[in-house]
Amino acid sequence: MAQINEDSANHSESNDLKTLLWSASHLLTIGLVSRFFRNYNRYKETTYSHPDKKALEQLCRQISHKLHAYRGILSASEASESPHYQTAGLLLQQQIYDTYEDLHHRLLYLDANLIADIIPLIDEQMRFWEPQTDESKEDSLTIGSTGLRETEQRAAEIESFIRQLEY
Repeated sequence: MAQINEDSANHSESNDLKTLLWSASHLLTIGLVSRFFRNYNRYKETTYSHPDKKALEQLCRQISHKLHAYRGILSASEASESPHYQTAGLLLQQQIYDTYEDLHHRLLYLDANLIADIIPLIDEQMRFWEPQTDESKEDSLTIGSTGLRETEQRAAEIESFIRQLEY
């Protein structure tokens, strides 16, 4: 009887994890479709315009807020073994990547001389936050506190650079 209850608990845990991962994959898919739609709307225009500086600064603030949220998830995941933190971390990684990508696309409308120094920094961050496809990394949050500290510094550099832009 005890064996049946133990097997039932393990089966329930397995189903919960599968449901959680299934939900996370659907949320990531929705985010991807949303990004494709945003890019479609952006590129169907035939006129090019300079991005609003306030919009660029807002994107930088969004990145900063998401990095802060990721730090919270990272510290909470160290205290608990819950798979919910893993899912939340994966979703935030995707959102941070998407926000950097949006910032990158908006900056491309500016003169090349103005953005020559900042585009490599943004590209570096996009590679850093790019969603992982390696299945071996599913068991833990892929970005540790050391890497997070460095990326927070880079985000501050990018935000400072954007505030100094004059166009």
